[in-house]
Parts: sequence; C-alpha cells; structure tokens
Amino acid sequence: MHKYLLNIYILLFFVSTFLLIRTPLKLYDTKTWFHKTMLIYISAFLILYSMFHQNKLINIYLLPLLLFLNIGILLFANKKNYLGYLNIILLLYVLYKFNYRDFKIKEGKLLSPNYQWILLHIVILIFYYITSDSYQGVTFKFSNIVLILYPLLFPMDEYFIHRVFSLLFAAGIKQYLM
Repeated sequence: MHKYLLNIYILLFFVSTFLLIRTPLKLYDTKTWFHKTMLIYISAFLILYSMFHQNKLINIYLLPLLLFLNIGILLFANKKNYLGYLNIILLLYVLYKFNYRDFKIKEGKLLSPNYQWILLHIVILIFYYITSDSYQGVTFKFSNIVLILYPLLFPMDEYFIHRVFSLLFAAGIKQYLM
C-alpha cells in the first residue's frame, strides 16, 4: 500500500476516534449498531497495528474473527419480514462459507485472498443494503453500496484494509452528524 494512503488512514483513524468519543451513546440507532461500530474500530486499530508489527494472534486469529463477527452482527439488525428472513439466510450462507484460513494477514494484507468468497460477500451485502429495512432512503443505501465497492479499486489483497477504513470514517461521520 502506498505510504500516502497509509498516512491518510492513520489520520482517518484518529479523526474517527475523536468523533466516536464526541458522540453520545444515546445517538446510536440501536445497540447492535453501536456494537458493530466498536467491531469496526477494533478492526481498524488491529489492522494498523498489523501494518507495523507482526503478531501471529492478531494476523491469524483476531482479524479473521472480527471480520466474521462484523458480518454476523448484521443478523440482529434485520426486521422480521420476508426480505429480512432472506437476508438472514444469505448472511448465514456467507458465514457458513467463511474459512478463517483464507483471511490470514501480514502487514494488513491478505496472504491468499479468497476471491470467490469476497465477491460472494460483496453481492450479498449489496442485496442486504438494498432490501434491508434498517437502511432508509436511497442516498443512504447508495452510500453503503459505494462503501462496499470502493475497495475494489485496489488490489484484492488490500480489500479489507480499504473496507475497514472507509467503514470507520463513514461510521464516525454518520453517528456524529446524525
């Protein structure tokens, strides 16, 4: 990853952390979204740490677990209707197909990206955001889809670096401004 982009992500981490601290807990839509935001912050911190220091526990176990949990928490954010149940089934399928060995990381990058799983994950998340009742308004749904597709502008081994930091910044801004 380019040094200037790394510097931007470090800056985004600190700005987003500042926004998180300044946002009262009562402003979060639900406890589920607060927990998801915390997972994103922890993931961003650990990816930054991984970029500078090698730690087997973080690179092989914690970061893949956080990715799994970040997707899994979406199961609790659905309203119970037909599309909500379909979203739950699709999310369960993505989680079922998840293999933590495919998500070993070194210096923040995936060692051997599972392209099929990443693309499956992208398609199902796009469907989730389009059909979910948790996301109201075309603008909000569109912005979530852009956040999913933006990391595809970079090499696939960096997908989750860019995904985490774009989510981190978006979560910080959303909660602070809402």
